[in-house]
This record gives sequence, C-alpha cells and structure tokens, in this order.
Amino acid sequence: MLTLSLRLFIFIIGSLFTFIIMYFLLKKRISERNSIPYVLGLSIIITLIIFPDILDFLSYKLGIDYPPALLFLFAILYLFILNIYQTIQLSIFNEQIRELSQHMVLNKNSYKQDDANE
Repeated sequence: MLTLSLRLFIFIIGSLFTFIIMYFLLKKRISERNSIPYVLGLSIIITLIIFPDILDFLSYKLGIDYPPALLFLFAILYLFILNIYQTIQLSIFNEQIRELSQHMVLNKNSYKQDDANE
C-alpha cells in the first residue's frame, strides 16, 4: 500500500499535468482530439491514487500477486495503444501533405501555362 505522502505527491503531479493539458487546450497548442488520451490516462491515475483498493481488487481477480505489476502492464499497454494511434495520425498527415504538394505543383504548372498562352 502506498503511504499517504506518496499518494498525495502523485495526486499533485497528476493534477499538475491535467492543468498543463487544459492550459495547452486553451492556448490552442493541442487539439481536443489529441488531448483526450492524456486526460483519460491522468484521470485513471488520479482515480487509482484516490481509491487504491481498485488496483488490489483487479489484481486479485486477474490472479496477479503484486498489484503494481498490473499497473505497469496497464501503463505499457496504454502507451502502446497511444503510440499506434499517433502513428496512424502521422501516416494520415503525411499522405495529406503529399497530396497537397502534388496539387500545388499542378496549380503552379497550370498557372505558368496560362501565362505562356496569353
């Protein structure tokens, strides 16, 4: 079981990161869609700090003897899913940039041809 001072420290750090994400949202440095995974992860961390028995209960039901091992498993899976999500977004953006570059070249060539015909 975590000591009260450690739980308080983790709660403060989690709250600080939540406020940082909200600040970035207000300043339009991060989109709402991209902030959802971070807010969700921070909410889960804060919930587990406030109610640590949830982790013990889940560990017992899954047959895991050491509850922090379950927390690490969830964290690794969460980061893996977040990585896949951001990789998909990057691939979509790369495709859009490629298409936009091709349209720009076509428009530039079309503009040059129009000038040459006049």
